[in-house]
Amino acid sequence: MSFTASSITPPTLNQPPSPCSAADLAGADVAALLKRLSNSDYYCTELIAATLIPQASTSLVGQLLKLAQNSAKPLARRNALRVLGRFAERPAGEPAHDLVIRSSPAGVRDLDGINAGPALAGQLAHETDEDSLHEILWILDAYFYPLFNIQGYLESASANISNSDRLRFRCISAYARLMYARDKLNPHELAFLNASLRSDDFWVRAEAAFIFEQLRPEQVTKAEREYIYQALKQAWQTEQLLTPRQYMARAIDHFNGNSILSSQLRGECETQWLPNTLVHHDISVRSALPDVEALRFIKLMENERQAFFDLLGPEFTTPVANDPNDKITLMLFASKANYIEYMNAFVGYGAQAGGLYIERDGKLYTFLRTRAESTFTVEQLIQHEFGHYLQGRYVYQHLWSDAGYHTEPRGWADEGLAEYLGGLQFDANGRCCGTNRPEHVNSICGCADLCDLNGLICRREGYDQPGTFDYPNAWSFMHYLCTHRLDVARRLFRAMRNGQYRDEAFDAVAGVPLAQLQHEWHNTMTNWRNGGAVETMMPPTDSPSIITSIIEGLFRPRKPLNPDRLPSSDASTRIV
Repeated sequence: MSFTASSITPPTLNQPPSPCSAADLAGADVAALLKRLSNSDYYCTELIAATLIPQASTSLVGQLLKLAQNSAKPLARRNALRVLGRFAERPAGEPAHDLVIRSSPAGVRDLDGINAGPALAGQLAHETDEDSLHEILWILDAYFYPLFNIQGYLESASANISNSDRLRFRCISAYARLMYARDKLNPHELAFLNASLRSDDFWVRAEAAFIFEQLRPEQVTKAEREYIYQALKQAWQTEQLLTPRQYMARAIDHFNGNSILSSQLRGECETQWLPNTLVHHDISVRSALPDVEALRFIKLMENERQAFFDLLGPEFTTPVANDPNDKITLMLFASKANYIEYMNAFVGYGAQAGGLYIERDGKLYTFLRTRAESTFTVEQLIQHEFGHYLQGRYVYQHLWSDAGYHTEPRGWADEGLAEYLGGLQFDANGRCCGTNRPEHVNSICGCADLCDLNGLICRREGYDQPGTFDYPNAWSFMHYLCTHRLDVARRLFRAMRNGQYRDEAFDAVAGVPLAQLQHEWHNTMTNWRNGGAVETMMPPTDSPSIITSIIEGLFRPRKPLNPDRLPSSDASTRIV
């Protein structure tokens, strides 16, 4: 189905994307918002989507589909599709969701005569803009699944060498989900996946192996299983790249009922890239660094842990019940390239992040970098991720993946404190001598609007839900609490530790009305905007006893680790 754009006039094709703020959108009607949407940048598009969601109507969804399909400007099509996707991801029962995803028999979604799913599926055949294709595939794969009539497109697009690696991977990943929805695979599908094991694109090869690994026994016959097994072994013998080789190893291990090949491959990589291990009590560092350099990172984490204890108080020195991570290992790669390759092959995500703490493994992954390679230093990254370890061990009950863990939104606390800890600075003796995050201050000073505190407290986007998290304001609010309202910070974290935190009872838990905290916090940020200094230490609070213990803790001399006490053994694993 096609539409004719009547009420929307595309802007000049070469006009650069435009930013906006919430203040720019305040009071704008639907027509004005759609006009701005035609040329908005990514973050402005997200703001427009949030503004349009409460105004969802049949007419609005129809206009968005028209813009998505008929605009001459790729950016306008992409932005309209992004808004439709944001509508679709709203909970069932909300108008925005129901108007885009309206179920009818046989899995067809119908919108008052506008078949949104089939309309977007049809757009795949003629859409030339890659960003728009990604948005369409996201919507169809996530919200119209399983839509088998796009299978032919997914096969051809993932095999098309003229497509980007990113698009080809998106297509083969969506194809994987369709295969999981099949009761049985047919000969054509098996042949396509076999051919994909020999694709010129290494991610297509890896994903084909992953599909074979994940197949259910009832989806293929005994003869077909043998056909797949032989195809995997042949591909494994000739594969030269680590990531697809590891996925093939996992698939072969799956058929053999063991983990021999994949474990062997991981061990070989760690021996090559992380040959040295330095251990001190509960902290280990695996790297290619000499011991004296690895020791610096152990000291950094120990200093941060002591500052964390000093900040939150003595009760937080005892782990929460049943926490499994009494140890942590820093996996510190020598280069970004090695880190990316390892994460792609053995972890499966996090390769494009500067680093990652995986709670279930008790491991922190990152890499050495220069200022030219990253906005954040390796020390800041380690401090941030180690901050997640500290919170997981001493604040939050259960693990990230446990049922009920995300009942209450707490990204503001988890990410906010991790960012605050990431900015701690220590002197040569390991004493905390200040904290600051100038990049966040600059971001806040560059925004037209001050953040709504209730929105931040309730925010899930970019934390446990899709979207972009507001790290600058999460840091800013935590910085305000730790420097001005430490008593409130302690009460909030105590409630989280005891399983008593509820966002709807924030005022009662905090002991201070949220509106008052927002007023004080906004005053702090307004002072920054007016050229005032950013507080780097904790001034007196309502409780002199609290600040006395904190200041004494921050400046209490600590006995540094002594490299001279290291054993003289030539073994790569040393115990400090």
